[in-house]
Amino acid sequence: MKHVMPVIAGITGLFLLNTSARASLIWYGDPSKGTSVFKNLNIESSTGTWEGNPSPNGSSITTYNDSSYGASWQFYKAVNDKRCEAHGAAGFNPATGNTYYIGWRFKLNSTVTDNAVFQWKAYGSPMYQNFPVILKCVNGALQLHYYGSNTVDHLLWSQNISTGTWYEGVIEIAVSSSWTGGRISFWFNGNQVVNGYVGRTFDGSSVDPKWGIYGATSTQVTDQVNSLKIGTSYSDAAPGGGGGGGIDTSATYQIQNEASGLVLNQQGSTTEGTAITQWSPVSSANLDWKFIATSGGYYQINSVKSGYDAVVQSASTADGAKIIQWAFGSSGDDQWQPQANGDGSYTFVNRHSGLVLEDPGSSTSTSTQMDQWSSNGGSNQKWNLLKQ
Repeated sequence: MKHVMPVIAGITGLFLLNTSARASLIWYGDPSKGTSVFKNLNIESSTGTWEGNPSPNGSSITTYNDSSYGASWQFYKAVNDKRCEAHGAAGFNPATGNTYYIGWRFKLNSTVTDNAVFQWKAYGSPMYQNFPVILKCVNGALQLHYYGSNTVDHLLWSQNISTGTWYEGVIEIAVSSSWTGGRISFWFNGNQVVNGYVGRTFDGSSVDPKWGIYGATSTQVTDQVNSLKIGTSYSDAAPGGGGGGGIDTSATYQIQNEASGLVLNQQGSTTEGTAITQWSPVSSANLDWKFIATSGGYYQINSVKSGYDAVVQSASTADGAKIIQWAFGSSGDDQWQPQANGDGSYTFVNRHSGLVLEDPGSSTSTSTQMDQWSSNGGSNQKWNLLKQ
């Protein structure tokens, strides 16, 4: 779409079972609530003995305060233990005919070949698959596998990853006991890498998610996990977005720049093309915005006053391109991915350009028009969400 600039006038488990029509968060694995947010803990020795938490070898499931993301889980699998996993989400019993989104972020100290860092695991009988969906490490690569009849392995996706680095994953599972009735999709760091793979996703008499480390018995592996969520939409399960402390799509926000302390302002205009500037955080519809989820972790930043979105003028991919308001379209320049920063703020990445929303030059002037720029971690590219 093409934007023309007119003359401008005027001046954000405890597990949750949420029945709100607008919210779709089913469960949040809140570290502050302890291990009771899981159905049970599975720590197993190399000889197949089920152990307590911690195990005699030192495997443990604990919480800790991460410097970037705050309260988090740590799965520490010691040498000579086979697994250290959390089994199931308390209060969540997956049922055929339903579709679930499971999201979390994770960081590994080793990418040695293992059996799983995530399982969609079956229990009971009859058992044809045992573990329909597995996320695992193989020789330094993170891989998503689907297991069909007689546990025949189908590799759906693979990408090399690094130790000591946070990654984000969201898996969509449409639950079915039919060999052609289920569906699997996967987003890695906000990008969809598996789209609607068809298969059977309910085996035995029940299925449950599992997180942690299984396999690599001879190696010490630590899996640090944050923002564990299960929902009925991508936006609520995605780490840093939706329920469980992230963006609330039912809420109204003012969006405050860290450098200037001012908030996004559409100047009271109901005209397409009006510049998006900044203003003091006072009570005004001009300063109020809602987040509308699109796909893949992206949102429209939508003005309460005008109903228009914050967009990059002329769908530009250049540093310094200005931000205006415009009706939602198909170019992707009106969609933004919120990426959580360690200080509680967000950086907004434009879907079309890959550049980020910023206050140019860290200006403190209320007449400054916002623009996009290559991400550099500056405070003028960080935004706090002030729920109204």
